[in-house]
Amino acid sequence: MNIHPMIVHFPIALLITGFLFATIELVCNKEFKWKDIVIEPITIQKTAYYLLVLGSLSAIIAVLSGFLFTYEMEGVLEEIRNTHLTIAIITASLSIFSVIYYTYYIFITHSQTTRIIGYILYLACAILIATTGYFGGEIVYMFR
Repeated sequence: MNIHPMIVHFPIALLITGFLFATIELVCNKEFKWKDIVIEPITIQKTAYYLLVLGSLSAIIAVLSGFLFTYEMEGVLEEIRNTHLTIAIITASLSIFSVIYYTYYIFITHSQTTRIIGYILYLACAILIATTGYFGGEIVYMFR
């Protein structure tokens, strides 16, 4: 069984899902209600935070696995791989910065400005991870 595909999908799932929780937390100032389920805002906020932490860690592992498990490519495929790798490194770096910033927001300041900036950083992570995934899919598609 090849573990590399599972590793590279973890940051995508975790960061995008975490961003959805951050969006719910930003939009819902009160508790979140759906049918008989009631979730407090602090629970949604912490869930978004922990998904960001796990997504950042898995992004680092995914980048490292990309270095370890990929081989030399040529032509257009190499250009796509280089773009994919560059965006993946930027994503992992930004996600680490976002964890630091979100930690500051959740555990120290709780200010509205810090909340919005943290949300924008999370949004950037979600967009970058989706873009990274797109180029990774292009590599797989072209490789076939």
